[in-house]
Amino acid sequence: MLGSVSLCQDKKGSEEHMIEEQSCCCSFCPENSEFACSICPAGGFNTTIALPNSADRSSTISFLKISIICLVLALLASVCSYKKKKLCFKRSDGPDNDEMELAETGNLILQGGNTESTMVNPNPDGSSSGQGEAELVVSTISREIRLGSLVGKGRYGIVYKGTWSGKDVAAKIFDSRDAESWKRETEIYSTTLINHANILHYIAQDNKDAGIALELWLITDYHERGSLFDYLKGNTVSIADALLLAHTACAGIEHLHKEINGTQGKPQIAHRDIKSKNILVKSDGECAVADFGLAVVFDSQKQLIDLPKGTSEKFLVGTKRYMPPELLSNNFRDEDFMSFRRADIYSLSLVLWEIASRTQLYEGHIPAAYKLPYEDDVSAEPTLQAMELIVCQQKMRPAFPSTDEIAASPGLKSWERLCKVIAECWTEEPTWRLSALKMKKGLSHEYNEVRPQPQ
Repeated sequence: MLGSVSLCQDKKGSEEHMIEEQSCCCSFCPENSEFACSICPAGGFNTTIALPNSADRSSTISFLKISIICLVLALLASVCSYKKKKLCFKRSDGPDNDEMELAETGNLILQGGNTESTMVNPNPDGSSSGQGEAELVVSTISREIRLGSLVGKGRYGIVYKGTWSGKDVAAKIFDSRDAESWKRETEIYSTTLINHANILHYIAQDNKDAGIALELWLITDYHERGSLFDYLKGNTVSIADALLLAHTACAGIEHLHKEINGTQGKPQIAHRDIKSKNILVKSDGECAVADFGLAVVFDSQKQLIDLPKGTSEKFLVGTKRYMPPELLSNNFRDEDFMSFRRADIYSLSLVLWEIASRTQLYEGHIPAAYKLPYEDDVSAEPTLQAMELIVCQQKMRPAFPSTDEIAASPGLKSWERLCKVIAECWTEEPTWRLSALKMKKGLSHEYNEVRPQPQ
């Protein structure tokens, strides 16, 4: 600690040069000192620091300032270098032990054990409409989320309900061996202009060191009603509710399929795994399309089809029960991106059939119990051969409820038009199927015919 101030006298000079000094905790006066120090005891436990005179002091201060500035610049350079290194991570536990460069996705990427994430909040006001510009925020969100109950388990991830910043969220957690699926989903959710009311709202991505493995997190909005599969198993729907579910599911797929031109454009995207378990039901009764781990992107300018990596099959992917005839019969034209979109339409038609089969057609009507498409014809986990037999060779399709004994009504007519749209979309010839845009427009019109009018 700084102590008292004293004076040392130059023994050799003819004049007395008085130099200011401060005492510290060690002996300052060596045995051959040329100065007589008034405060140094014989044993020496104080240190007297001789300060330079005013002529030398300014140069010393300048030197210190330059040293401090250089130190600060060096620290800033180190921080920048550290952050740049966090743009990739080494996948050490995967099957190929390869290094994955993920910087091209436009999001913050991982470094093993780090929990920094990129959050995308398209709506800074907190709304979840899916509209507006994206706002990037960096946060360690996986540490901030309190996980709750298990919501579901899919092919690549486990979904938990969680709480973050006072709101419910869904946390989909991937094993590091499924990094390619996690990467593709985050790429799709981060696509420019992907935000839409009928696409699941994306919040953030993150990674977390779980001790024995690295967890890859995908954070989205949470919807209490769950998937369309779960909702239809436990509920019947009115004709108006059925048409709302149907046309908003089509709206989500139509937004994926379409290309938006411009400086900040959006490419065409095909889902490739459309099924009722991959569509969520929002609190307002609309649908939100989710699960993009198998999605394919088309660059129309370069005429390139961007397929996800990490799958043993490039084209024969998805859920067998929902696969279109051209995939099952190996007649799929993979060089044409329209083939991917038409395959989506077939799968979507089966989802719409699930909705139609659970529709209450008149007061007192009790729809049949929920069934998956072709549930009576194949096993719970059908093979490709079994699906090819009934879909391609026997040309079977799910049956609609009979309306022969039901009195005609505007609502019933709209439901029958829904069934007509479905039949046009599961035809064996892909080019005969309706586009998602035509499906959305037609079913939206039918919904407006039967929707409850505001009082």
